[in-house]
Amino acid sequence: MFFIVYCKSVLEHLVNPFKGLSEMKRVSKNNIMVIIPNVHHWRRIARTLCTPDKDINPCTKHFQAWDREAFRHLVNRIEDLEIARVKWGYFKGRISWPSVFFGSNMIVLMKVIN
Repeated sequence: MFFIVYCKSVLEHLVNPFKGLSEMKRVSKNNIMVIIPNVHHWRRIARTLCTPDKDINPCTKHFQAWDREAFRHLVNRIEDLEIARVKWGYFKGRISWPSVFFGSNMIVLMKVIN
């Protein structure tokens, strides 16, 4: 068991992110930190507009994409796991409309409930 499990830029490449997140919860004593791409980032929006009919983004090989609510829904499907904090990685964590649009990553800290 680990005190914290850290996962950066992995879940979006998995066909089954639920299984990956469940495994992280299984091996974590307390905390899981996940960094995933911000689906609202302007570069990702531009790439999606260029390849709208693809199941996988050919530029990034991402199978998944989440906004805050979609990721919260994924986490809520896992028993004894809850989101403690969400930050946007660009404006040093300040949550504002520009940081949601320009922040390239969503940083999610989750707590394992024992």
